Amino acid sequence: MGRVAMVALSAPPDPDIRDIQAISASLANVALSDGAAPLRRIAGDMRRHVRGIEKDLAEYKRGTRSLRQLVADAADDEIDAAVVILLRRERALQEVWAQSEGVCRKLEARARHVRPATYPLVRQITSAALGWYRPYLTFLRDLRWEIMALQAERAPAATGPLMQDGADVDSYFRSLPPAA
Repeated sequence: MGRVAMVALSAPPDPDIRDIQAISASLANVALSDGAAPLRRIAGDMRRHVRGIEKDLAEYKRGTRSLRQLVADAADDEIDAAVVILLRRERALQEVWAQSEGVCRKLEARARHVRPATYPLVRQITSAALGWYRPYLTFLRDLRWEIMALQAERAPAATGPLMQDGADVDSYFRSLPPAA
């Protein structure tokens, strides 16, 4: 496996959703209790967890600065493999995000119904739990697109007409002779 595919494989691991689910499970129990102190502790745990995810992501971003040279030295099939790996990770994380969002919304509704006084803290915790997904997904998408753009830059120039929009494509096809 080449270095570009290794960059994709060595992207920071998808944060362990089980950590967030465990925090959510304890949140579900605490949201029904009387005190706000346990909720504040869980909110702190969630903020620390999310900061750890953000730190890992920032470190990895710094490590991808040599990507241009890696792509320049790589074979097309290696670059394609890296793009596929990143796309798979992005799609899997989108599915987990959707599941997590459903769990968080249920927790919020339960807190609002059973203990309305705890709702603001529960909302704070669930917002933190969901907040890291978007930057992480954006990073994976941007890395994938950057690799594809670098691959396109090094590709030989294509021959044929350049078209700016759909109307150009339509007029081009109309100008072709009819098929025999």
